[in-house]
Amino acid sequence: MQKEMTALVEKFGDNRFKIRQQAYERLVEIVEEDEKMVFLPFLKDAVRYKDSETTRRIKGAMDYYYVFKPDNYSLIPWIDMLPEDFPDRKNVIIKYLKKSPPLFGDGWDYPDYRWATTLLICDLLDNGTARHEAINLLNAMAEKEKRHKGGHNWK
Repeated sequence: MQKEMTALVEKFGDNRFKIRQQAYERLVEIVEEDEKMVFLPFLKDAVRYKDSETTRRIKGAMDYYYVFKPDNYSLIPWIDMLPEDFPDRKNVIIKYLKKSPPLFGDGWDYPDYRWATTLLICDLLDNGTARHEAINLLNAMAEKEKRHKGGHNWK
């Protein structure tokens, strides 16, 4: 599979748009099927290509690794909705809230808490957590948030 990916990346430099686009679409398919993110290190190395077209396409494909949301809720849940048995839960919450940009302020729906969850999930994925496991965690957190809100799915 890595040979195919190398060939696809090389096609990003082709003079014909159609060839570049087909290669990109195939690379995105591979990324979407890559449950364990096996190819992410290859893409991170490949993004160092000299030409901007290749770099842009590789970064675009890499973005698909980080497209996630709960199956049962329209929002990313608050970080403090982590399950009680999550390893080192309290410190994880504190760590990711500190990483969350302060520009969000104290919005009525605590966007910094949602952003902290996004950062946690990205780190889990980067460290080898399977996509379906990350989604399962988000689903559990979403259920907990819905219970916390009294069963209302406000969005």
